[in-house]
Order: sequence, then structure tokens, then C-alpha cells
Amino acid sequence: MLNKALKLIRQYHQQTVLELSQATSLPKETILLLENGSVAPSLDVLNKYSEHFDIPVKSLLFFSESLYKSNKFSERFRLNCAGKILNVVEWIAKKNEI
Repeated sequence: MLNKALKLIRQYHQQTVLELSQATSLPKETILLLENGSVAPSLDVLNKYSEHFDIPVKSLLFFSESLYKSNKFSERFRLNCAGKILNVVEWIAKKNEI
């Protein structure tokens, strides 16, 4: 789910892949691979997103937690809420179409 969060954060801030690439010094191809889930982001990449978008790394990681780590109801509930939040942000991004 982290790949989806990274893409939606970029879209929410109305930035293209090229603009993010130039601002973070990450290759455009790397950003595309991150956003489509082909590669997992390193801590360095998360730090670049964190600094650029002024979002704590721990907030980025919040979206990446897996249901398989815990079967506790509270964990499932929290992750379900995270998914719903991502859906709302995705809806907003689609309205802006970036």
C-alpha cells in the first residue's frame, strides 16, 4: 500500500513525476517503479519524500503496514481506515487529473 500512498501524495500536491524527480533528484523511472509497486522504497527515498512534502516518515509508513502482521481487531480497523483515507485522496487526485 506504500506505493499507492506515495503516488497519491504526489498527486495531492499536484506535482508531475518529472517535477518530483527534479525536486528530489530521484530518477523519473525510479519514481514510476516506486509508484506502480515494482520496487520497494528505501529509507533514503522515504526521507526524500518526507522532506519534499513536509510529511514525517512515520506518517508515510503508516500506510504501508500489513494486515498479515497482526490479527487484532484494532490493527485491522486502523488499516481499513488507512485504506479508506487513501481512497478519498485518490478520488481528489482523479478530480485534479495529474
